[in-house]
Amino acid sequence: MSWKSRVRPFIPKPVLQRYIAWRVANNQKTVRQRLFEQYGRYAEYTLTQRSLPELFPEGRQASIEVPVAAIVRDDTMEMPLAELLSLAGVTQISQPKTIFEFGTYMGATTRMMAQHSSPETKIYTLDLDVKTRNEYLRRNGYQFELSFTPGQHFHNTPEASKITQLWLGLEPFDFSPYYGQMDLVLVDADHSYPFVKADTEVALKLVRPGGVVVWDDYTWVDAHPECVGVTRCVNELAERLPIYRIKQTRLAIYRVPA
Repeated sequence: MSWKSRVRPFIPKPVLQRYIAWRVANNQKTVRQRLFEQYGRYAEYTLTQRSLPELFPEGRQASIEVPVAAIVRDDTMEMPLAELLSLAGVTQISQPKTIFEFGTYMGATTRMMAQHSSPETKIYTLDLDVKTRNEYLRRNGYQFELSFTPGQHFHNTPEASKITQLWLGLEPFDFSPYYGQMDLVLVDADHSYPFVKADTEVALKLVRPGGVVVWDDYTWVDAHPECVGVTRCVNELAERLPIYRIKQTRLAIYRVPA
């Protein structure tokens, strides 16, 4: 038995609870403090918050639907419900004819955008090629492997016909055929700064005048500190573009002038 186990019964419960809360808070602060020291103000949540009605006054009467299966979000890597609903709202209001998504993952966001866009909408979603993705990860310094099936949430659904799955292999992907063609772009792939910056630079080339760019994970939890790459990239870009945080979500949004 450790000395902590022997001493703990003699510590008043309120004191012990305050101590545990202090330790948790201190550990969390350590993660953020390290990032603040590294990135300075670019690691802080400095974007002005706007609600969807403020961002899209023309869509105040819009309504959205969500599958019952999407209400419980067990996978921490999937977009939470508030963000999923907000993205559905952006899609419903803006009614994009073309959508490009960086990062398919399980395909829940892809399907949600498909459900809230017109039948003629074309959605292009990009993820790592399952045949080469683990080699791609190793080449880029990652020490883990992936085994999930990208897009499984929209496979064999009525919305699947609107969706084109694109694959990133070991060679650079050619985005040029899509330049200036997208009404809505979602940046939600690798969240480390170099990759977010590269995806963002491409996203701004993909979106057409009057279109919308959305970033997931502008805000983040301590379990995923790599998401500070999104915060830093978006904050840097916000110094020259009017980017807002969708109120009470972790999404950032930019409406391109028409």
